[in-house]
Amino acid sequence: MGPAATMSERRAADLRNRTLIFAALLGCAFLGLLGRLAYLQVFKHDEYSRLAESQHAKTIRLKPPRGPIYDRHGQTLAVSSKAESLYALTARIEDPDGLAARLAPILGEPAREIGRRLDPSKRWVFVKRKLPPDVTKAVRDLKEPALGFVAEGLRLYPNRELAAHAIGFEGIDGKGLAGVEQSWDALLAGVEGQALVGRDAHGEVTGSATVLKPS
Repeated sequence: MGPAATMSERRAADLRNRTLIFAALLGCAFLGLLGRLAYLQVFKHDEYSRLAESQHAKTIRLKPPRGPIYDRHGQTLAVSSKAESLYALTARIEDPDGLAARLAPILGEPAREIGRRLDPSKRWVFVKRKLPPDVTKAVRDLKEPALGFVAEGLRLYPNRELAAHAIGFEGIDGKGLAGVEQSWDALLAGVEGQALVGRDAHGEVTGSATVLKPS
């Protein structure tokens, strides 16, 4: 066997070795990728599911109606009635000033003040909280797609002038701020609900919402 044949065999062997090494490295990389995929699917599934949901939904906390307060004779001192709070999806408002002007006589507030609440830098804003039924009906009659409602409780005190200091009162955030309302806040407060407002691929709030009612 001549020198040329020996050199050719060496080159062929070297090529085989390189091919085997490359195949081994490629196999290791593939196995590593499969292992990473399995890890993400099995061990990180819940975490990434929550992350994806948080990127495509905005959660709004909903306060439940507070429990009633009675005196020792069973007379009602405080009770919650159903009310609705008005919100706006600012990205869907075509004419903020015009909308504020239409809402002003219904809500009984200056259009300028309402316009300030329709802040375009915020995708979802409360316009006014805890509205009575006649006001919510008037707002719905506007048929404005950028507006919507979430249910909240409206606190009523039938005999407000009697022992008002002892009964206390409820703040706008639903917490008791004095008297029995504050002392027994944890019991009266109930369990919060949630409104999950959808977002599109660009992070803009859509009109879709899933409401988990408070109790």
